[in-house]
Amino acid sequence: MKEFNYKRAWEEFVHPEFLKLSEAVHKAYQATGKQVDNIKQVGANHKVEGQTPDLVALFDAVPAEELAWASKVVYFHGHLSSGVSQSGGLYWKFEILADESVLRRGTSEDIRRAKERIDGALKAYHDHKEGTEYDNEELPGYLKSQLPDIAGAVEPVQADHVNHKPHPFVIGERHFPKDGGMYINPRQAPCALKGCNLSYDEHTSERVLFVRLLTKDEGVIKAALTKIIEFCKAQAIKLDGFAFVR
Repeated sequence: MKEFNYKRAWEEFVHPEFLKLSEAVHKAYQATGKQVDNIKQVGANHKVEGQTPDLVALFDAVPAEELAWASKVVYFHGHLSSGVSQSGGLYWKFEILADESVLRRGTSEDIRRAKERIDGALKAYHDHKEGTEYDNEELPGYLKSQLPDIAGAVEPVQADHVNHKPHPFVIGERHFPKDGGMYINPRQAPCALKGCNLSYDEHTSERVLFVRLLTKDEGVIKAALTKIIEFCKAQAIKLDGFAFVR
């Protein structure tokens, strides 16, 4: 199971991107900080009021596409930071003001592209949660990192579960953390599929590792697959078989 590494994302990506923002963006950011206590959210809508015309002009001085990216960088710079003062909601108020400026001069497409760009970049900062199982997405990369000797023989491509009995376990509201935590616990309630009251452990399946063969030498291939099996057994990683892809 993976969890988002806030510290690494901020230090390695968000903060460097924040420092690269243009002087015009930083002027708008600093001016927002000076007015932050007067800027208030309006109802439940994604709108604010209380900003001065001079502050609006500073935002409008930044090209729309550039400002759309800056709005997301500034938001996450504040949202992920544990050491930067963000009194008064500076980071999210900046984002709202920036997006309003973009929509006045650009399009919602500028904002959508910026959001997709930063969401895509932040995906790289999901690390394995210590003490949890390696899920299907993580397993191929983990095996390659731990078994360098298999390089040149086979390449783990992906893992998946097959032959589900009676069917794949269905997650529902009862599986979400009762204490407000982040991680779903499938064992705290039965299957959420209508008509099924079986526990998580009563739903079975086989886990298959899809591998690409990198040589025609059967002896080398067999040795590599044996290493994978032995490693998984030693690490208590469930693996029931292999499938081969071109």
